[in-house]
Amino acid sequence: MKILVTGNAGFIGFHTARRLLERGDSVVGFDVVNDYYDPVIKEARLAILEETASRTGSAYTFIPPTWPICKR
Repeated sequence: MKILVTGNAGFIGFHTARRLLERGDSVVGFDVVNDYYDPVIKEARLAILEETASRTGSAYTFIPPTWPICKR
């Protein structure tokens, strides 16, 4: 099954996406990686999802937003 997971670099979205990949599902992930939360943690989680997809043979696609979500 192909599943869209929003917030997949966050705590809940990451664990959900990883479990789906381990189950053999295809995951399309969407998240905003900014400095509201530590971007190093988010980048590490995204790398783990890539590795999990590679290891399990599942399809994983990360789609970053292409528009400004908010301006500071």
